[in-house]
Amino acid sequence: KKNVDAGVLINLQEPNSIDPKFADYLHNEFDEAYDWDITTEDIKTITKFTIRAGTYDGINSLKGIEYFTELTSLEVYGQNISSLNLSSNTKLKTIDIANNHLKSVTLGTNTSVSTIYLQNNELTSIDVSKETNLVNLYVNGNKDLSSLNLSNCAKLTTLNASGTKISTLDFSSCPKVDQLIADDCTSLSTLKLPSNPNLMIASFNNTALTSLDVSKCTNLNYLS
Repeated sequence: KKNVDAGVLINLQEPNSIDPKFADYLHNEFDEAYDWDITTEDIKTITKFTIRAGTYDGINSLKGIEYFTELTSLEVYGQNISSLNLSSNTKLKTIDIANNHLKSVTLGTNTSVSTIYLQNNELTSIDVSKETNLVNLYVNGNKDLSSLNLSNCAKLTTLNASGTKISTLDFSSCPKVDQLIADDCTSLSTLKLPSNPNLMIASFNNTALTSLDVSKCTNLNYLS
């Protein structure tokens, strides 16, 4: 049996240390010695989590994910996770945590991530201002989402915020946006869209917008 001195980082059977169903996932996918231990050597080779409903169900927490600092891809679908802190996972390039029950997510400072899927959760606010290399963001289907901070997202090209309670969208820091979808945002009354020759697709069906100036969006080919 390995001990702490031998590099055991997580014992998956230790009571209250980790969600038991998350422990099952880690055990089945990464515990090559099949001894219910995750070691510091294991951590170095684990770069992707893929947790899908139907294969793994009923995970309530991803506590312990902070140890997996080599992760570059996170895909978690159809679980019962209410909060998630990814501030230690700074190498993530793709974060796909759609269709859970997330009420809060902490991204920290991650200059590696380019795509984030957060749709169909229960989030009320999202701050991606420290994700300075973010290119694609999907937050649609968060019905109570009222705050979205896009400051410093100079590389953002795609945003889908449909079906949220956002009242203001400010793209002053996002000059490269080329696709903007905000349908069924019935509270959306203010849109700050500076001169943007990159914008090609824009959709604002069923919003509270009363006027929209896209005269400086010279490449726009679809507006709804």
